Amino acid sequence: MLRLGTMTLMALWLSACVSTTYRAYDEPVVNRSPFSRDVRYDLADDFHRDPPDCAIVLPVQAGASADFADTVEHAVARHLGGKLSRVIGPAMRRQAERDLVLDFTDPGDRARFARQKNCRHVLRIRHAVATDTYAVIWSDRSLTIDLSLQRVRDGAIVWRAAHTASRGDGGLPLSPIGLGGAALRAGLSHGDTGIFPSLLDDAMRRMFATLPDTRW
Repeated sequence: MLRLGTMTLMALWLSACVSTTYRAYDEPVVNRSPFSRDVRYDLADDFHRDPPDCAIVLPVQAGASADFADTVEHAVARHLGGKLSRVIGPAMRRQAERDLVLDFTDPGDRARFARQKNCRHVLRIRHAVATDTYAVIWSDRSLTIDLSLQRVRDGAIVWRAAHTASRGDGGLPLSPIGLGGAALRAGLSHGDTGIFPSLLDDAMRRMFATLPDTRW
């Protein structure tokens, strides 16, 4: 009973330690709690002097699977739409790639499309990596995202944010019963297909909280 009470108190203490911390993008991490959720971000000094009203969501970096890239790009476009008046998302961008034979990795093609759509900024998904770790008694999924909002005419970054969101389940078994319970929770977590979309939405919500709303 005493051991159970101690474990319960430890679990409550660890849960209380989990918090979202907002830091400067280039700030060195010193004595960071392993239970904290850090969002690194930077807002340019002239952001409000020339606020973005439209942005084109660029493709995820090369190497990502098509399904993963599509999911991330749509999530970025959806959350960006809550901050800017107009967002050109992946569907319209891909149509332009087909119909106008554009390559959005080429600065010239990006600038030509931006002029045509009167859209002065691009949202670059600079880094997007998902990891899935399963070790019988522990399952952990994490998602690291790095975004930047840039002016097309000079490439200046007016906002950027980076974050790693993670979620795990399982435990440290202290008895045969505990071993079975930890393995069961880890297995259920590993097989839950709804975790990744939820994790992605968590990451987007925390990151875009640092971007001012310019829809006025």
